Amino acid sequence: MSSTIETKIEETSRLHQAGEFTQIVFPRLLSLAFILLAIRTWLIAVGYWEGGNLRFDTMSNPWRVYISVLAVLQPVVSVGLWTTLSWGRIMWFAAVAIQVLATTTFAGTFGNDPVVLIFHLICLAIYVSLQLWLRFSAKKP
Repeated sequence: MSSTIETKIEETSRLHQAGEFTQIVFPRLLSLAFILLAIRTWLIAVGYWEGGNLRFDTMSNPWRVYISVLAVLQPVVSVGLWTTLSWGRIMWFAAVAIQVLATTTFAGTFGNDPVVLIFHLICLAIYVSLQLWLRFSAKKP
């Protein structure tokens, strides 16, 4: 009888740890990554990235809009993910959608950035798999 109770307590403890990682640690790690992406975006905007060929004053209008949106959205995503509020995840999905759409559908205009694309897709896959695992392990009798 006591071994059954201990087993249930251990399972509950592991589930709690997984939930803590999914809800707190992983979003905060993503937050740090988005701060780095925001710094990269600002460096592109001021001309320090890619040899100064891309500066805000020499960019085409689509690039200006894209860089402006990312320069505002990425720090907002970082704050939202760090605070672990639900709107942070929503903004994260929006930022990922914008960057994936720009680097795939509009690659002719914005170029191809496979590192950022792969990073976003891996993070989304990790997040979805953690959420599914957490949901299905919580339903076990």
